[in-house]
Amino acid sequence: MFIPLKSVLPQFIDKIGAGAAIEKKQIPLAYQKIVAEILNEKAARASRVLFLRNKILTIAVPSSAWACQLQFVQHNVICEINKLLGEKAVERIVFKVVSNM
Repeated sequence: MFIPLKSVLPQFIDKIGAGAAIEKKQIPLAYQKIVAEILNEKAARASRVLFLRNKILTIAVPSSAWACQLQFVQHNVICEINKLLGEKAVERIVFKVVSNM
């Protein structure tokens, strides 16, 4: 008797604790989508997720002007990411000016 993989895979992922890691990998895409909705596509393209560590999301931006503009909406972005993931995965956003964007 065969059991379909799609019926056991979610249980296996939960059992080994990999579900949170998979959800964290969704954060860059979620960030881009949310920023595009809150501000616009240009803002989403002008910034990118570098990493998430200790619930602090670090975002690369090309200038301090972009960092300032994104800081105004960071609370909304954090709330939307956490709502999308169903957990408090992000508590704070830090913007880092990166010249080679």
